[in-house]
Amino acid sequence: MLGVSTKLLEVFQETGVSSRYQVVMVLDPYLPRESVETLRGHRLSEGVRFLSFVPDLVDLIHHSELVISRAGYNVVNEILLTGTKALIIPESHGGGEQELRVQSVHEENIRTVTEDEIFNDNGGQTILDFLNSPIPRVSNKFDKYAIGKTIIDDLESWRASRKDCR
Repeated sequence: MLGVSTKLLEVFQETGVSSRYQVVMVLDPYLPRESVETLRGHRLSEGVRFLSFVPDLVDLIHHSELVISRAGYNVVNEILLTGTKALIIPESHGGGEQELRVQSVHEENIRTVTEDEIFNDNGGQTILDFLNSPIPRVSNKFDKYAIGKTIIDDLESWRASRKDCR
């Protein structure tokens, strides 16, 4: 996680993103304190606004021009709900949960990239191309509470299907 975040700071600087846009990094609540301090003290973090993680990021996502995120359940749903452009970088887990999630997302405003794509020489160009692409938002009117209902419905459905398997 720290490696990807640090690389993104470098890419933002190299491409001029950090001078043309307000860059906000929402810190993973499981990121070790030493890693948080390393990011905040990074030579390229000047001008970057660091926020502690909060469960309800939908308003921040809605007002963003581009979101670069892992493929967590909530954040993907919030991106789908708002229609904001997003580059999703699935984090590798043993069960492949994030990779499976992004395989089911086929929206014009979302592009999946791998960590390798971010680290290669074209990572910055990938970000710039997507940022500058003319992809309209799905909607500017959204019910931010709909995400909560969707999450509850999904969890109840999952729980019911788990009971059926016993």
